[in-house]
Amino acid sequence: MRLDPYLGDVTGLSSLMVDESRKIAGLLLEDLSEKQWTDAIEQQNIIQKSSFQTARRQARCIRYRLKDLPNEYLKVIENGTSKEVKQLLLFALLNHSTLALDFFKYAVIEPQTVFKSEMPKRMWESFLNQQYNESLGQLADSTLIKIRKNLIASFVEAGYLENSKTLKFLNVFVEPVIYQVGDELGRADILKLMAGKV
Repeated sequence: MRLDPYLGDVTGLSSLMVDESRKIAGLLLEDLSEKQWTDAIEQQNIIQKSSFQTARRQARCIRYRLKDLPNEYLKVIENGTSKEVKQLLLFALLNHSTLALDFFKYAVIEPQTVFKSEMPKRMWESFLNQQYNESLGQLADSTLIKIRKNLIASFVEAGYLENSKTLKFLNVFVEPVIYQVGDELGRADILKLMAGKV
């Protein structure tokens, strides 16, 4: 699966998709052949989607998002607590999408360092105006709106925002497993941001 190195998979998944990710993590741990994988996704419809096209697309995106995580963290995603799983899935998103990482820093973490209590309503537009990137410049307005919606939904689900309407910032206690995976994958930059530091 080839994805833009800056955007990553931000258009493919509408949120962290916890339930689906738990099931995909379980499949990855089984080390299936491509035929077995296709059967599980399309025939058994393990992630329970209305069409095999949707199931295939979302499964590919989740698989891509999780592919760098060692098996011990896939096991946590499959069987861990809700908070552990959501934080691991946010980590995986930030690990695979530089755009998501940049926006998380710009719109969620940096404002809190100057004592803002909520994300300004037009933060996405402000971000786009100052964030020149060729990949972003080639996207339709409707795609950019979809990306904003997907990212905000993910930040809400991970507990960093109250909801998509108020956009109030919440205090987050970072789970120990996040520090472990961050150290193992050499992503101190993600750890720092998830801990609320810039």
